Amino acid sequence: MKTHHWIIIAVLITGSALLIINTGDIEPRIDQQIDLNWKFFLGDDDSFSALNYDDGAWEYVSLPHDWMIRQEVKKDHKSGTAGGFYPAGVGWYRKYVDLSDYGSREQFYLVFDGVYMNADVWVNGHHAGEHRYGYIGFHYDISEFLVKDTINVIAVRTDCRELPADRWYSGAGIYRHVKLIATDKLHFPVLNSRITQSVKEDQRIVRSEIDIVNNERRTIRFKIRSDLLAPDGSLIGSSVSSRTIKGRSRMTVTEEHPVPDPVLWSDKDPALYEIKSFLIYKKKISDHLSTKFGIRDITFSPDSGFILNGSKVWLKGVCIHHDGGALGSAVPDATWEYRLKKLRELGVNAIRLAHNPHSPELLDMCDRMGFLVIGEMYDKWEEKWDGANEGF
Repeated sequence: MKTHHWIIIAVLITGSALLIINTGDIEPRIDQQIDLNWKFFLGDDDSFSALNYDDGAWEYVSLPHDWMIRQEVKKDHKSGTAGGFYPAGVGWYRKYVDLSDYGSREQFYLVFDGVYMNADVWVNGHHAGEHRYGYIGFHYDISEFLVKDTINVIAVRTDCRELPADRWYSGAGIYRHVKLIATDKLHFPVLNSRITQSVKEDQRIVRSEIDIVNNERRTIRFKIRSDLLAPDGSLIGSSVSSRTIKGRSRMTVTEEHPVPDPVLWSDKDPALYEIKSFLIYKKKISDHLSTKFGIRDITFSPDSGFILNGSKVWLKGVCIHHDGGALGSAVPDATWEYRLKKLRELGVNAIRLAHNPHSPELLDMCDRMGFLVIGEMYDKWEEKWDGANEGF
């Protein structure tokens, strides 16, 4: 039985206009992890990327997966002391994707949270791209490579032959989640929103910048609706506006949302607001987006130290790497949440994420559980910072 949901938008212009959208008649985006049932092989051959390659003898694995942690440790391995004396190598992954449940969606993004390292990605034998840095996510628009009425094949090569690459255990392979996002051609892209705040005339203002992509050939007139929700889930306010976007183009919609008497995020009360956005085209929802964020005031002072929402807060912190000890770099989300809960019980309120970007799931947990985060992009331990480095 088909379930129908309704969104009712009332806009006061010169009178009252009522717009009713039957969401049961549309297909919203699919945004899901595709972590299960990958095939893995430790070795290297150019034929592994081919659409019809026979991988029947390969091992079944699920992501996140670290192939290095399962190898034999030897004192002459190139990773050395810092890398735990694990071996270098090349590992391949293959995944079969059935699109029969994806309906009429025409836009597909393949999203990797992290692959260590030197990743090359093929879809149905077509090279989608390469990504060298192992600690940040990346994604590809794979719409042109997919075939709706057949099984599609994703192949990923991970190259960890050059070791040591870090001063710590790196791991190897697809060690974070992978997602397949499917939308209409009018949609929010993968990297889609930015939230900032300001104060105007003693009123707190939340400013959102939301990116929109139109991959249709023609110009489209659409509406965007945004709902601002309080930490308890209640509706604070809504906005609806009409926009025009040219064919094969991208635009940014900027909105300002007043927040009366905001509940400020803190390590003691990690209150999170949410903006839910809808793209409406021909009275149907083309895409939807949810962005959670906290409202807070932070200042640093040589005299007072760290000030959060007007009060001094002592940072009681720890440093953590991206790995999970004996688990290697493929750390389940439940393990991260368990570790963070134990740190909270010890009184920890701040975490330094050493020495590289960590997974988006871990950052979301920190927001939700009340951890202040010091994030790092690269390891600069051996960099000599002098006048020659200014502006670097």
